[in-house]
Amino acid sequence: MGNYSRQMRLSSALMKSLRSRWGAVAAGNAGGARSFTTTEGHRPTIVHKRSLDILHDPWFNKGTAFSMTERDRLDLRGLLPPNVMSPEQQIERFMADLKRLELSARDGPSDPYNLAKWRILNRLHDRNETMYYKVLIDNIEEYAPIVYTPTVGLVCQKYSGLFRRPRGDVF
Repeated sequence: MGNYSRQMRLSSALMKSLRSRWGAVAAGNAGGARSFTTTEGHRPTIVHKRSLDILHDPWFNKGTAFSMTERDRLDLRGLLPPNVMSPEQQIERFMADLKRLELSARDGPSDPYNLAKWRILNRLHDRNETMYYKVLIDNIEEYAPIVYTPTVGLVCQKYSGLFRRPRGDVF
């Protein structure tokens, strides 16, 4: 029993040490680390990327939703249009573009039409992963057939022409 309580004290001391170190990192004392808030009221996310690296990473890229403060801290000023749009405004703009595609399809849904929708959604996934999943969740009945079967079968057949960038583990 004595050995167990000693291990608990050691792990407790280790945890305090780690908390104090991570507290310093979270407070912005880490060399080169930058942070931005993904949603108001949440703790800042520590980002070890800056400038174009953030814009090329779909996990961190918020497009024009970066505030001016975030743009300054993350060296994004000049890399994005000067207007700031909320994520909701970005989704509205994206959905309007997608609706324009629907209006231009005279024959109604078809394989090329679904493939075009898949391509547009995939490009969004490559740019802004958070927005991609928000669009899917809000419109799951409409887009499930696009990102799942039967369209995915068509995508697999034409994959060499549709490939844009590697995602996840490919063996």
